[in-house]
Amino acid sequence: IGCAKSILCGRHGSLGEEPGSYASLLDNGEVIGAALRTKRGVKPVYVSIGHKVDLEAAIYWVLACCRGYRLPEPTRLAHLAAAGQLPALEKTEQAQQGRLPL
Repeated sequence: IGCAKSILCGRHGSLGEEPGSYASLLDNGEVIGAALRTKRGVKPVYVSIGHKVDLEAAIYWVLACCRGYRLPEPTRLAHLAAAGQLPALEKTEQAQQGRLPL
């Protein structure tokens, strides 16, 4: 599944302000993804399909991973880690088991 903060190619129509609103992303008349509103009052993210995942399932999983933020949690945490802003994990049982305490 692909999820980006900016559009790489294609165009989309308008979409509603409610989280979960989306519009097809078209390139030369072909649906290549969707512009998806994940949070009220923020710009949409751009979702594309993955291996054996259709667009509706990709939209579902992106929304399920957003947890109140614009970006899905895996993408958000990767962005914070790359910027050196990810809080250090305490040596808890969860951290030792390789799970983030979200």
